[in-house]
Amino acid sequence: MRYVDFLLIPRGRYLHPVTAAIADDPSVHREALHHFNVLEDGTAVALMEFSGGIDRLESITGDNPDVLSYDLSESETGAFVYSRITADEELQQLYSVPQRRELVLDTPMRYTDRGALEVRAIGNQQSIREAIGDVPDGLGLKFLSTGEYDPDRPEADDQLTERQREILRTAVEMGYYEEPRQANYQDLADELDLSSGTVGEHLRKIESTVLKRLVP
Repeated sequence: MRYVDFLLIPRGRYLHPVTAAIADDPSVHREALHHFNVLEDGTAVALMEFSGGIDRLESITGDNPDVLSYDLSESETGAFVYSRITADEELQQLYSVPQRRELVLDTPMRYTDRGALEVRAIGNQQSIREAIGDVPDGLGLKFLSTGEYDPDRPEADDQLTERQREILRTAVEMGYYEEPRQANYQDLADELDLSSGTVGEHLRKIESTVLKRLVP
């Protein structure tokens, strides 16, 4: 049994109409996609988690023509929103990938500060390969890691602080680990409001933690 971790990055295509509507709204933040499913009538349902202004979130959700119905439950930091939404053919295809490719998604799937969705898919290697080919062109894909799935082995991410996770996500999204490299310490420092020396120190500690996890 294999797993693959990757980022889904919106490039003109969103996984939910509400996430598209709040993309540039500083008062509401996407936190996680907990569950989703395609119904027999072609619509889809989703359970999402948001933080920030509840009134603004409810206004955006209620006014969105692609949201057919919804229910909102407040949490300590924001709200969970259950919604039934319209889904075009491309979105139906994306939402049905786990069923069609016999994959399990590890939930919740967390949003990064820059709007990408962190996904872990679990299944056999062939199913994972086929599922990756089903991702629409409007979504970018960045691979993070893959390997044999071991639920009893602690993940490297669990051993990082929240600040370290934020720095690592930013480095991945900005292309620091691309070949050729798309960003340097100073680019990351400007984005994170840190000094380049501090960014370098954090990344060295992060890489040490992750590599020790991969090579016990």
